[in-house]
Amino acid sequence: VCVRLLCLPRDLVEEIFQRMPGDHASPEDMTKLMAHIPTTWPQRGSLIVDLNVGQPSEQTWFAEFMRQDSPPLDVTSSVEPGLNHLRIIQLANMSDRLFVL
Repeated sequence: VCVRLLCLPRDLVEEIFQRMPGDHASPEDMTKLMAHIPTTWPQRGSLIVDLNVGQPSEQTWFAEFMRQDSPPLDVTSSVEPGLNHLRIIQLANMSDRLFVL
């Protein structure tokens, strides 16, 4: 299993959903659609992501992992069996973006 965090332009995601046939898409269809939208991270220094704070697999990602031209953030190595806690700390307005795990 590979777990990635994507940061996608909200308007592009909404446009794709409006063009989808029918009211329901399978999770597989949704995954394929989201994978084809380029990840566009926000301005450097405006986002912090952490996973499983206080656990042995704790990981925090800062701006150097999320440059505007960077691919989706691979968080697989920090995912544990059972309950996981992901925090997306937005230090600027990101209402024009959607985060997809």
